[in-house]
Amino acid sequence: MKLGIFCFGNSARGDDAAGEIVHQWLNTMLELNDPPFNQHQITLLYDFQLQPEHIYDLEQSELNVFIDCQHPPNQHDHTDDPPHGNPQDNPHDNPHDNPQDNIGVRWQPLQPAGQTTYSTHNLNPESLLYLYEKCLEKEAPPCFMLAIEGQQFELGSQPSHLMRANIEQAKQLLITKLAQL
Repeated sequence: MKLGIFCFGNSARGDDAAGEIVHQWLNTMLELNDPPFNQHQITLLYDFQLQPEHIYDLEQSELNVFIDCQHPPNQHDHTDDPPHGNPQDNPHDNPHDNPQDNIGVRWQPLQPAGQTTYSTHNLNPESLLYLYEKCLEKEAPPCFMLAIEGQQFELGSQPSHLMRANIEQAKQLLITKLAQL
């Protein structure tokens, strides 16, 4: 299967470095060429944030996974927003998709947003899917969000121990999900 994995975040903002850390780990796993990574044709992408032109990267894959760090549910203060909203706000979330819910890692299917909301500093995956469908005039491929809970997003802060522990859980969940494809 042609699989796209989008890791995003900003390593200068503490826990927002999760995307870059997972991207580095994925590069190593792809080089090792072990299962489940050798069972798919994987395109790996890292960026500070999603951009409208990423619709063309989505187009190259049959299925896409977005990986990012997010504020804990119910503790979002909007002062240093990571690149998109809380995945638990998605009405299409299936609680049975992620047996590790509420322990720092969330996996959920994504659907195109009913409208696009973006600026020079923020484009969420749902809005990217909406842009894909409007600009390319076809249905977006299936997409999933792997959200890693973090707590420190201030400019210049270091990654927290919580986020680092959650990354380890995210790695295991991603391995499980890739093996199921």
